[in-house]
Amino acid sequence: LVTLATLSLFPHGQALAEDTVTEIERRNLIALARQLEQLHQLADSAQSAADTQARVKFNYGQLHRDIDQMRQAIARHLDKPSRTPRAIAPATTDYGQ
Repeated sequence: LVTLATLSLFPHGQALAEDTVTEIERRNLIALARQLEQLHQLADSAQSAADTQARVKFNYGQLHRDIDQMRQAIARHLDKPSRTPRAIAPATTDYGQ
């Protein structure tokens, strides 16, 4: 699990690796990771308000896993940018159960 504390450890104002992470890209990726954390919280709120007796239920567990996967990809890029694209499994497109 990637936390905002982990992302805030990167030095301000300098590249994070020898490669091509610019300061603007770094700031934008950290902001995106923060927004993904807010999505986690919003999903938790929606899940707690969901009808437990509904015939069709939203798959909140899969949504959380997909959000975590995106956050981890951002953290990996900030930690060590790679010239070679990494294979990342696509996010689930169907959250209905």
